[in-house]
Amino acid sequence: MAPPTPLSTHLLQNAGLISLSLLSLPITTAILLASLASTTPPPPPTPAGGKKTVLISALAMSKGLTLARTFHAAGHRVIGLDFDAAHFAHTRVRSPGAFSRCLSAHYTVAAGSGYTAALVKIIKEEQVDLFIPVSGVATTVLDAEAREVIERETACRVLMPTPKSVAILHDKATFIEAVEKAGLTTPLTVTVESPDAALTFLESEKARGKRFIMKCLPLDDASRADMTLLPFPARADTLAWLEHPMRGISPKRPWIVQEFVAGREYCTHAVMVRGKLTAFVACPSLELLMHYTALPAHEALSKKMERWTVEMCKTLDGGAFTGQVSFDFLVREGEETLYPIECNPRTHTAVQLLAEDPQRLAGAYLALLDDAKGKEKDTKTQTDDSKHALNGANGAKAESTVYHAPPNTSAYFWLPHDLVTLLVLPLIKFATNVDPVALAPIKDFALHLCMFKDATFDAADPLPWWWMYQVYYPWMFVISLLEGRRWSRVNVSTTRVFESS
Repeated sequence: MAPPTPLSTHLLQNAGLISLSLLSLPITTAILLASLASTTPPPPPTPAGGKKTVLISALAMSKGLTLARTFHAAGHRVIGLDFDAAHFAHTRVRSPGAFSRCLSAHYTVAAGSGYTAALVKIIKEEQVDLFIPVSGVATTVLDAEAREVIERETACRVLMPTPKSVAILHDKATFIEAVEKAGLTTPLTVTVESPDAALTFLESEKARGKRFIMKCLPLDDASRADMTLLPFPARADTLAWLEHPMRGISPKRPWIVQEFVAGREYCTHAVMVRGKLTAFVACPSLELLMHYTALPAHEALSKKMERWTVEMCKTLDGGAFTGQVSFDFLVREGEETLYPIECNPRTHTAVQLLAEDPQRLAGAYLALLDDAKGKEKDTKTQTDDSKHALNGANGAKAESTVYHAPPNTSAYFWLPHDLVTLLVLPLIKFATNVDPVALAPIKDFALHLCMFKDATFDAADPLPWWWMYQVYYPWMFVISLLEGRRWSRVNVSTTRVFESS
């Protein structure tokens, strides 16, 4: 949990964002009505291999909604699924994705012991061919466990890693161990279970001359954003930081100490089907990434990350790894060595960068259905349906069966996020300090407005965008005020609200 948000900040940020939503209501409603009146979605094409029914979860997240729109545009039947409570404060506000024109049906389920049984029931009723879990941090393990039951009790295939692979990749410490076993380079990393153990390592010969950051292994919003470099010049200051009650380093709450690599950060999104890469994209990254620009697939760095992904996945599930996987890398300035820092064995928001060719992106996922029973097959051969989907709607031969972001792929942003962070807040800072430097972010806002695409808005499917910013978030901010639940920041792309004390 993040450090306490002051009461004054708590009141102002919630009241301010609710007010901004109300002020923008006439404009967003006019855009909604104009889009509904002027845009008629084109009839979806008929897939070469027949229409499939695809179940996609987490449509409140941009990545879930993107996949739903992709499969609909590729001519398939899409069923949506969300948890029955929003991420923040467990408020029962309907998911924005539930209002998408792309859905044939939408369900809500409760997280917990009945989750898998609910999935099986929906899959049987809707005769689902493929389930794509767009897992969150807290539900990745749940979805991996559900895969085994679903594939045992139904004919549906699930594009999700096995529980064993998720256990390795989901945890930072076991992930780094797996990378080392694969013979790949890693930043110096150790797990500690006490402040004394952390201090002993930081003072060891192995750590001499290096700087480190620390992250809590259990999910913790505060440590996720903390980039404090250790050790401090004074030993007493280092020990005081380690012993702070907010960190609570213990056997029940272990931390990793990881070498700090000064350089550029990148993230990736990959689709793997039985050990074969079917889609890949890489892009520059940040700790809280809200602007996505694809690295050209032909660039050396992108190719290097792609090869690294394939090599790492070969070590999982006997080389037959299936699922969506995202690796985060640091590249030291002046070097080309990749330093993996974490893995997310689930859908990454960077999938947005692959959505400009729905046929090929859908085909990358549908490759799992080439052999519905999951038996071994010659990886050089594919069914006609898979070939058509991977090669594109026109059936032209592709250079590779791996789908990459097309050249000149649009960059993506979230307009309301930029409106607040790059326009409203700079104007407030300027008004209070009268410092022209405070206005510098407005240039970035203007650039994004002119050159980027909003990741949620689609003129042919505008209601999810309107609902998100006029109902979904405002309602959560109202609950925050009524219940006194404080938060430190919001990731608009994943609808995650970082709670604080």
